[in-house]
Amino acid sequence: MFEVYPLRVLPHRPAATFVPTIALDQRNGVNRRTAEASLFWADLVGGGRCSQARAADLFWSDLSGSAAASARALAAEDTTASSATQGWQRPTSVDEALELFSEARRRGEARPPDEANAKQFVDWVDDFIAPLIREDRFNDQFPIHGGLSRFRDAYERRGAWAILAGAAGYLRTVRQKLAFGATVGGWWPAAETALEANRYFLEVLNGEGVSAEIRDAPRYRARLRLPADAGLTHAEVRMRVWLKKHRDRFERLESRWGVDRRAIAGAIAWEALENRQFVTLSSVGPGKVHVPFRMFGVGLLHRETFAQQVEASGYLPPKSEADRNALLATFDGAGLYIGAMMRAAADLAWKELQADIFGDPAMLCWVYNSHDLVSWKARIAEKRVQGATAPFRPIGDMSKWVTDKIDYLQRAVGKPEHVIRPIPAGGRDVIAAR
Repeated sequence: MFEVYPLRVLPHRPAATFVPTIALDQRNGVNRRTAEASLFWADLVGGGRCSQARAADLFWSDLSGSAAASARALAAEDTTASSATQGWQRPTSVDEALELFSEARRRGEARPPDEANAKQFVDWVDDFIAPLIREDRFNDQFPIHGGLSRFRDAYERRGAWAILAGAAGYLRTVRQKLAFGATVGGWWPAAETALEANRYFLEVLNGEGVSAEIRDAPRYRARLRLPADAGLTHAEVRMRVWLKKHRDRFERLESRWGVDRRAIAGAIAWEALENRQFVTLSSVGPGKVHVPFRMFGVGLLHRETFAQQVEASGYLPPKSEADRNALLATFDGAGLYIGAMMRAAADLAWKELQADIFGDPAMLCWVYNSHDLVSWKARIAEKRVQGATAPFRPIGDMSKWVTDKIDYLQRAVGKPEHVIRPIPAGGRDVIAAR
């Protein structure tokens, strides 16, 4: 009978379903693979955080009748590292976790294999990743918005969840095989490839993710964080480093277009941090400058984009859709178009209302995020009806974020060295010294 075995109840485990299933499987002669599968699935649905290494020790010692060994297994700390783990520790970022798993694979495949430390490292990686892929956390980080983005985001979220579940399954399989002393074999490369393929999603879930269009953003490591970064998220630290790397380019864009560099940087940073997307059908590069919305090569919206409008207005030379998309996929091209859009909007406000928004990051970002030239002209016409003294009041998430983060943006890209002034009719830009 099952009761004769001195099984201990694992902490945070549903003992009525978890322990007896594994024990009876092995007691009745079911093969080791079945017992391992039972442990794997029980762990997935049980929601426990107990180390699988300790759980495995407990089960096998219990089934052999050694109650003392069971007690020792439960009491053991899985954080105790051997001398061979010196220099390695539990990961705090996705990059550290993936590097640690690669090291675990190297040790596990060595001849002779270092199974003890490979197992230790995999345990640490799984303990780091498992909490990230809880469904409630995933849904919070990948919300479903309204409008056309509803279909796109729902598709992305469903696909991302399925992919993540597969990667977690590969990792957990490696962990279980190591716990049971089974051969890992091809599960090593399968798990490593799956984790790397899911790097973006894992980074977002760990608070360090930036939108996929910022392809060259540095991976988050603790060493990136400066004393002045107190209060910033991991993602904001990554984005600050990226913005600072391109500081000279932002300065050149400001000089070319006569609009505040912090506005251009703010638009790109907000899209990367607050509007994170893995795939988007309506944009191709930094700042998410809109392109004609297509699916399977078929255009779904038949209206000019802001980018096409600034070309038609003479701010940039006309381009084919393919050439424009190729340019927008790069930072230099995206920055060029964002600067042109903001300049066109500022020119309209000055021409029609004598409203100076050339050096106003919040206003420039509001127009960029919420309008195109057609809707901006209509908004200006409303202001003219209200009277020229009625002030513009930027609204929207991007303009509010840029206002709140102006010091953050300024630390990264600097600020205008001169007061940016509107251009006189038929003349060149007037920049007054402070």
